[in-house]
Amino acid sequence: MDSCNNRMPLAQAFGCHDRARQAAASHLIVLDEAFMRSSEEIAAAAIEILSVMGLQVLAATPFSKLIAFRHNARQVFTITKKDVVSRGKPMLYAEVEKRLTASREHPAAQ
Repeated sequence: MDSCNNRMPLAQAFGCHDRARQAAASHLIVLDEAFMRSSEEIAAAAIEILSVMGLQVLAATPFSKLIAFRHNARQVFTITKKDVVSRGKPMLYAEVEKRLTASREHPAAQ
């Protein structure tokens, strides 16, 4: 299904309607502090809308908010900083779900 068929105004703004621009466009949206104050339901709905528009989401968000991405993410990258050293780690979403479940079951371990 063509993700642009719904003709959302925001999709129009991103050039989703223009077939010539579709192939060359990055279809990337970057969100900093994504969904910090949103409920899981609102965040998940927003991510679904962006996905339907054909956009790839790059979001900086706390680990606890990643549950909102569960239907639209196969992989996430975590970045942690200890002292002055930052490290990035790719994770499959299945591993994210395991960690989130464990943190709910054992909140003191966080």
